[in-house]
Amino acid sequence: MEWITEVRELFGDKVLALFIVGTLTYCLLLTSPFLIPAWRAFSKRDRLPKPWLFVLVAGGLSYGLTDFLLYLVTLPGAAFSIYFVPSLKEAGLLRAPWLFSALDSFIKWWWVVLPFAYLTMAVIVTMLIGKRWRRVCNALAA
Repeated sequence: MEWITEVRELFGDKVLALFIVGTLTYCLLLTSPFLIPAWRAFSKRDRLPKPWLFVLVAGGLSYGLTDFLLYLVTLPGAAFSIYFVPSLKEAGLLRAPWLFSALDSFIKWWWVVLPFAYLTMAVIVTMLIGKRWRRVCNALAA
């Protein structure tokens, strides 16, 4: 753990503390697809039936839908920017370079947006499934 001492000496305590807080916040936001449904399922005000199943279903859907949407944008965008943009740029046929620059920036920095996308999708999925969860459980029991 001597690398922490080296980082402290290099950047100072304030920057190290900011880095630790940022890292913990990032990790907390990455787990939000399970934390938000857990909060909804185990709330004292309106506890849901089969709360652990709700947490697993809503968390899995949140992660799955977010990753699907992310891959829907990044995979074709990356393939286009790798295989077509250089040829179009060389031929002088690149009509909207700002669009490809924005796409390239998103492909390079998607990991910054990811926790907020997980948080947003977790809130949406939890709200949509939470309204119908009692009927789902009753249908499973029948």
